[in-house]
Amino acid sequence: MFCGKYGKQIKRRKIDMKQKKRKETYIKIFTVLAMLVFLFSWCSVVHAEDESVLLKDMHMEDSNECEIWEKELKDSYGNSYSGNIVNMEASRNSYAVYNLDGEYTRFSGKIVIAEDVYTDCVMDIAIYGDGRELYSKAGLTRQTEAQDFDLDVTGVGTLEIRSSGEDSISLAEAEFTQAEERTVPPTYASLGELTVIDSVDFEQKTCLQKDTFGDLHKGRQYFKNPMTSETESYALYNLDQKYLSFSGKLIIDEESTTNCNMNVQFYLDDQLAFEQNGIGRTTEPVEVNLDVTNVKVMKIRVVGKAGYLCVVDDVLKGSDDTQWETELEEEVPITVFFDEGTTQEQIDMIGEQIRQRPEVRDIVFTSSDDAWNEFIDQYFQGTNTAERDNNPLTNSANYTVYVNQTEELEELVDFIEGLDYVREVNEPD
Repeated sequence: MFCGKYGKQIKRRKIDMKQKKRKETYIKIFTVLAMLVFLFSWCSVVHAEDESVLLKDMHMEDSNECEIWEKELKDSYGNSYSGNIVNMEASRNSYAVYNLDGEYTRFSGKIVIAEDVYTDCVMDIAIYGDGRELYSKAGLTRQTEAQDFDLDVTGVGTLEIRSSGEDSISLAEAEFTQAEERTVPPTYASLGELTVIDSVDFEQKTCLQKDTFGDLHKGRQYFKNPMTSETESYALYNLDQKYLSFSGKLIIDEESTTNCNMNVQFYLDDQLAFEQNGIGRTTEPVEVNLDVTNVKVMKIRVVGKAGYLCVVDDVLKGSDDTQWETELEEEVPITVFFDEGTTQEQIDMIGEQIRQRPEVRDIVFTSSDDAWNEFIDQYFQGTNTAERDNNPLTNSANYTVYVNQTEELEELVDFIEGLDYVREVNEPD
């Protein structure tokens, strides 16, 4: 009888051990399946990043006389457009500015002239990425068919759409293609954004400017020398040692006479850096490229007669590019995991030691339960497909640590790996 009772206990223990092993096997299988679901979902998210964003859904950082239309638009050829239209009052020098922040790769759509614009009206439009011309079209009329455009905007931080003319112009079916990874945009400025210290016979305008050859340009620093005898005009800009380089073009305004003759000089902190003489109506745009590193003041001086000289397409490249690199590096974290059985008090102690390091910008704790519940909510929509009580991610509690610069990673990792109760430190690729 004793043997029978003892035999039953042994049999029950064997059954319990089998059930325990079976449960452990199920948990391992479920963990593998869960990770496969995670990988599949992650790939889907990455793939989804190729999706497009309609122009009408993009926020305008700045604008003038622009309107999103829900109504139908027809051109003179009987084509209809609706639902994704941005209309621009070219007669009022309309513009729209969008912050792309390096998150898109393509910008495509159509330039459309509505059938109800006046017959003799002429419109112009141009698109700029970080001050650089991406697209321009001059002389659009009611007889102009819809113009397709497909532009590379990879790495563009700020996109500007500008129009000018005598009536309205529309963008239809326009959309942005999202990038798989953000490209860090450059830092730049235009002369129109700087403080003008002093000036004579000078004016700033941000509208589209057409040269004597009919080509479009962005903005204008307008130097006025209309008299039949030579006069001087100038402007002093405060660069404040913030920029590395300057580029722009010199053109003659359409209103200048045939006798126009302009001599231009650029001074950097009172030192002559560029000079071009004899610019007239028949002179093609003159390119200017200057190194302005550590320059405090730039002066543009014009001596001429019978016309108006414009500095257009001007771009100042910022000297704080390292700031962008640092911001990108700050988002590269390391992950710290703990030994099995580590208490919350010990985990808190590890976190405090890490937090005190000068290389650390931020530290975020994720418990095993938080990681598991987030996984369920995200990939099983909170249903009972997965049992919350059977957490296969036990011992997955971790710290996510963000550093100031990537060159500081190695020393920080060595320090963390030397701490008690730290099982593993995962570095970024």
